[in-house]
Amino acid sequence: MTLPEALDQKKVIVHETGSVNELSIENVSDQEVFVQAGDIVKGGKQDRCLAVDMIVPAKSGKIPIAAFCVENGRWRQRGNEVAGNFSVSQNMLASKDLKLAANQRIHSRKSGRMSQRHRTSSAGAANANVQADASESSLELTLENKQVEQSTDEYIKSLAAIASAKDSGDVLGYVFAINGKINSADVYPTTGLFQKLWPRLLKASAMEAFAESSQAQKSAEVTAENIKSFLTDADQAGATEKDVTKRTPIGHA
Repeated sequence: MTLPEALDQKKVIVHETGSVNELSIENVSDQEVFVQAGDIVKGGKQDRCLAVDMIVPAKSGKIPIAAFCVENGRWRQRGNEVAGNFSVSQNMLASKDLKLAANQRIHSRKSGRMSQRHRTSSAGAANANVQADASESSLELTLENKQVEQSTDEYIKSLAAIASAKDSGDVLGYVFAINGKINSADVYPTTGLFQKLWPRLLKASAMEAFAESSQAQKSAEVTAENIKSFLTDADQAGATEKDVTKRTPIGHA
C-alpha cells in the first residue's frame, strides 16, 4: 500500500512529536506500507513533508521518520484538524528544489523559504492570490487551491493515460521536462507500484510546470538521447547509502 491509501483507510497513523524534523509513523495493519520522500502529511502542529523512502512493516509500532516543514509560522491546531496526528494529502512536493531538500534533509528554515518561492511562483502564474485563509504559509493548502488545480488540469488530462496505455505494461518510471529542460526522474522496482503513484507524480509535475510557466521561454525539444544521457549520468554518479530501517536502505548520488 502507498501512504495515502493507508492513511485514508486508517491503517497507518503519523504522529506529531513536537519536533519539526522528526515525526513517528505507526502501521496498525497487516500490510506493508510504502512511504516516498516528498509525501506531504496535513495537520499536526504544522504541515510536514516526509524526508525518506521507506517500507513500514505490518504491526510496526511507532517508528521515527525524518520530516521537514512545508508551512511557516503555525505551531498549533488548525481549525477542526487534530494536532496530535496527520491526515492524508493527495499531494507530493511540487518543486525540484524541495524534492532535493527532502532527500538531503535540509534545515526547515531553508525548506520554508523554498516553499514560499513555490507559492509565489504559483501566484504569479495564476495571476491571483493562491494562499489559504486558514494558513497563508501552507504549501499544502496552496496546492489544494481550486485555481491552481484548474490550471494544471490540461497537463493532467493530456498525460494521465500514457502510463496506462495497452503497450505500457512494463513502465517503471518517468522523466519530465519543463520549458525544454529535463527536470527530474523517478524509477520504481515494479510496474504496480509506479501505477499506484503515477497520478500523484503527474499532478506534482504539472504543479511545478504551472509554477514555472511564466518564468522561462521554451528551449530546444528534449530528445530520447538527452533522456538516456540524463539517466546514465545519474547511474554513474558517486553514491552514499544509509539504512533507514533494517530492510530499507537509501542512497544519495
